[in-house]
Amino acid sequence: MIMEKHDVNIYIGNQIEVERISQEISQTNFAKELGMSRSSLCNVEKGVQTLPIYKLYTVASLLGKPIEFFLPNVDTDKEVEKLQSKIDIPIYLLKKLSKLNHRALEEMIRFYDRWELKG
Repeated sequence: MIMEKHDVNIYIGNQIEVERISQEISQTNFAKELGMSRSSLCNVEKGVQTLPIYKLYTVASLLGKPIEFFLPNVDTDKEVEKLQSKIDIPIYLLKKLSKLNHRALEEMIRFYDRWELKG
């Protein structure tokens, strides 16, 4: 199965955003380290803008991950459908994390875990 360009961009952008946030790196600081504007990084993370492969190597190096971490490994239509349905929820949840207290965050994680088991 060949993924569409947009699907690949969304997957890569999501992987970058999740890892950047998990390492507590701001979008502004990470964009500076990459030599790009914050708005460009935002577009990459949303899957709107394609990240050049040489920049992806820089991302991998800065975040301490192998480049394969950011690339999809999808072999079937079913996996593509699962991927597409799972991308929007984590991004939405991550954007809400900074506004939550610890208890609310734990409740959100439990909800997401239950949602994942159903999918």
